[in-house]
Amino acid sequence: MYGEEESQQLKYNGDGDEEDSYIEESRSPRFVHWFAFLLFSLITMGSSIEAADHDDGALSRANHRWAIACAATSLVITIFIVLLHMSPITSIFVVNTRLEGTAILILIGFWAASATVVSNAQDGLAVNDAGAVVYGNLYYFTWGGFVCSLTLFVSYLRSVYHIDVREELKARSARLNYWTSLMVFCMVMMGSSASIYDQYCGEGNGSSFCARTTLAVIIGVMGSILSLIIIGVKIGTAVAPFWLEAGFSVLLFFSFSFGVAFITSEKGPGAPLGNLYYSTWAAFASTFLIGSSVFEDYDTAKKKRREEEAMEGECDMAHLDYVEEYSHEELDSLDDMDLSRNENEGFGPN
Repeated sequence: MYGEEESQQLKYNGDGDEEDSYIEESRSPRFVHWFAFLLFSLITMGSSIEAADHDDGALSRANHRWAIACAATSLVITIFIVLLHMSPITSIFVVNTRLEGTAILILIGFWAASATVVSNAQDGLAVNDAGAVVYGNLYYFTWGGFVCSLTLFVSYLRSVYHIDVREELKARSARLNYWTSLMVFCMVMMGSSASIYDQYCGEGNGSSFCARTTLAVIIGVMGSILSLIIIGVKIGTAVAPFWLEAGFSVLLFFSFSFGVAFITSEKGPGAPLGNLYYSTWAAFASTFLIGSSVFEDYDTAKKKRREEEAMEGECDMAHLDYVEEYSHEELDSLDDMDLSRNENEGFGPN
């Protein structure tokens, strides 16, 4: 099937650039993503080696070895795939093949585990005990590599199976992509705050810091559950009850409005730049987008209802005018008939 696409491309390009068109078509639309992933892997491996010089425990050393091994393995895989992309002859063995799909799935698993190890406050790789980012390159490029692996997977599904994940979410139901993002952010927020609570807050600790950490856990759990309910209803029925979605969005918006104020403030657990800080603000932004979209739908429905009522009123007035006009014409015709009858019977004027 891929050979047919190449032959069609060569047939429609008759301007003497057949070779360039062949090379362009032979390269995957994910070539730029693969090259970016190579850079993420290289920077992450270098940062992991640098951070390994500051080991202070057996667990930390094990996590550093995992981070280095993951980055090194990803770097080897990515270099191999990028080199295959460089030639139109070798690219057919990787572009849109099971080999590429398998490599992407392996990388997603590697980088999901690496992001968890690197950004967990208890392990202390890219963050300190308070959850603040210490090694920026290791933290941000690890998360960047994870996101890049997901974009590779989405592009692969679109090219091979003609599944556009983003469009499918939009077509399935309105705001399903927003609710999915909110659920992911709430889960990250819940896990990060629970880790901080286990590390700093025990039984009987009633400090303001622990109270705010408990608030973060509660809001994260609530957001995850409510988002999961809406996602389940939308997937199962394609349309969630409007007032249920509106009620959940209002509740979550006000919850996160108070949450970002208490969680990310100076005395809150999300004050340091880390998973909890970013996930809390990202979840708040998601609730704002959901609420705005719900309000727009409500406003559009209200305007449509007014237009329908106005059209119904115009139709009623037109009907009344027609009836009134018809009644006048009917009365005039009846008068003419009566006058003619009287003339025929001799009662009319002489």
